[in-house]
Order: sequence, then structure tokens, then C-alpha cells
Amino acid sequence: MQPDVVAWSGMTGEELHNLFPVLYHRASHDALEASGHARDWLTFVRSGYTGSSQYSPLVWGGDPDASFAPTGGLPSQVRAAINIGLSGVPNWGSDIGGFKCLADGSDAADGELWARWIQFGAMTPNMQDQNACTGGAGGSAGKASIWTEPDAMAAWATYARLHTRLFPYFYTLAHEANATGAPVVRHLFAMHPDRGDLAAVDDQFYCGPALLVAPVVTRGERAREVILPTGLYLDWREQTLHEAGTITADAPLDKLPLYLRDGHLVPLLDPTIDTLDDGDHPGVVGPAEVADVYDVVGLVSPTTGAAAFTLWDGGTLRVTWSGGFAAGALTVAANEADLATCDGCFRSEALGAGLQRVRLSTTATAVTAGGLEVQVSVGRRVRWDLYLVE
Repeated sequence: MQPDVVAWSGMTGEELHNLFPVLYHRASHDALEASGHARDWLTFVRSGYTGSSQYSPLVWGGDPDASFAPTGGLPSQVRAAINIGLSGVPNWGSDIGGFKCLADGSDAADGELWARWIQFGAMTPNMQDQNACTGGAGGSAGKASIWTEPDAMAAWATYARLHTRLFPYFYTLAHEANATGAPVVRHLFAMHPDRGDLAAVDDQFYCGPALLVAPVVTRGERAREVILPTGLYLDWREQTLHEAGTITADAPLDKLPLYLRDGHLVPLLDPTIDTLDDGDHPGVVGPAEVADVYDVVGLVSPTTGAAAFTLWDGGTLRVTWSGGFAAGALTVAANEADLATCDGCFRSEALGAGLQRVRLSTTATAVTAGGLEVQVSVGRRVRWDLYLVE
């Protein structure tokens, strides 16, 4: 808004400049709430000011370059996610694959770019792909997509499912953001304010309190340095334990470096989930088909001794650990299929370096197994997948 413009209220453009997007988003909000879609709608925007988030639930990162370019491509979107979280915006996402092919043409928007962007996008609240390739020779014709490029298809199959399974975690974080203002994407320094050296880190972040995300944002990179600020972390895919410090993480094209923090739990939906839409879709698994179970992954050491998670609906999950797992009244599951459906059964395996994996399926509200105790109030069977440090 130009400084010398005068609004109906008498405010000058300069006075109204920052307030204008708040009023704009409020007008959309009020119109939708007054319609037949009250409390059942979504708008997303790419600009705003203090107060905008209460009226528009989602912000996206505008029109990034379809490239690995540091100033406008994938790396810039990781920085944008971190910065906008610090700015008080809880729910954000970017155009996966980019929008503009100005700098490098459509050839830059290949399967590798898509795979890395999909991995990053899966750990933000809004995960959406973008097939446009504006400005590039041939338009979008030469741009890869999740429908045409094997690396993109494989990444989408893996990480879109992970994103969908993480719904209980993301939805709880959204409610927390509404109550407290805490963003979903969290700067390392914001989580560890005693570590001034973390203030400059702009290529990794926490997704909520439990997951440390270190996306690969450089073409051709198959390993990257990851800062683990404090305590212990579990490699989400490799199931290996790491102590605080800087490590070199293997990062083949099909892997996002992702770590679970000690003393934390992550609730997930059943791995068969296909969609969060609760409509009638024959052959497609939706929320109703998996409403009887949660999968819960956790890492607990003697240092933390416990981990807990309270869901948006008030349901609680809690683990305490003092060392020394013992089956007690639990029975050993005969196989993986039995473990997926049984009640009161378990499987246990030693992973080395003092790390034990205990998987436990139960409908009981409390189970004690030696030094392990789990407590539940979610009204579902819980399949615990616990990594316990002796």
C-alpha cells in the first residue's frame, strides 16, 4: 500500500501497511465462518503480519525456484520454514519441486530435487507438490513429477505415508500452537537457548519437540554433517544410537536424516493408512479403518527415565524405564503378523551398544515388564515400539 493513500477510516497507507493483511485475512475468515462451511474450511496465504495466523490457518512459502539454488531453491525453503516459525507462524509448507524454472530451466527440477524436497516437506505441517515450471523453456513439460520420475515416486510413496502416519503428532502440535504459539518447525537455538553456537544453524530443525530433521539440500550430496545438540538420539531408519555432537550421517537419495530424541514419544497411525479423508473410498484405507490402534515410537534412557505425550483430545501415553526388561505376564509374539494384532504380546531384540528394542502390543491401560512400565488412556490398542538404553 502506497504511503500517501488514504483509507476509508482516514488512516494513511503508511499507517495501514502492516495492518492491511490482517484485516484482509480477517475478512476471508469471517465470510467463511458465516457460510455453510463454518469450522470446515482452509485458506493459505504467503504474506501477513502479527495477528494474521488467527484468521488464516496456513502459510506457504510463495513461488520458489525449482532448483538447489541457495537463494531461491530448496535450501531457501528450509531457512524460510525455520524463520517463519521464529516469527510466530505455526503452520507452514512449501511448493515441493519448486514453481519457477527461471535460473536453471526444467532440467534442474529432476528426480533428485524432488526426492530431497519431498523428504523435507514431509516434516512440515503442509505437504503439497507443485507441477508448475514457469519461465522455463518448454514450460512444465520438462519438469519431473511424482507421476513421472521414479526417484520422485519412490520418495513420495515413503514420505507422504510417513507424513500421513504422523497425523496424531502433527495435529497435537497444531493444538499446542493454538494454545501457546509454539511453532511446529522449531529452530535448534530456540530449543536449546543455552547454546549460542546453534543460532547460525539454518539447515536443520526440530519438528515439534521429538524429531530432529536434517534435510539434504545440496545436489549430489549423499552424506551430511548433523548437529545433535544434547543427550541421545536414535536414527529413525537405521535404529542406531548417537550421542550429542556433530556426526556425519549417511544420506543416500532415498533417506532423510531424521532422529528421535531421548525422553520423547511419537504417536503414529497404522502403516496401512492411505488418506486422512474420512469419506467413502473403496479399497483406500482411511481414518475409520485404523481408529482402533496407535503405533507409538519412543526412546528412553536411564538419564531421562521417562517419556510422555498428551494428545490433542486429552489422551495420554507414558513410559517409565529404570532398566532391566522382563516379560512377566506378557507372551512372545509368534511372528510379525501376530505382533500386529495380538493383545498382551511382545518381541524384543538387542541392537548393540546397550540399546534394546521392545515392541509391545496391548489394550491394557498399564503394563509392567521388569523395569519398563507403560501407561495409556487413549481408548485404543497401542503398539509400542520402544528403544530402551541400558
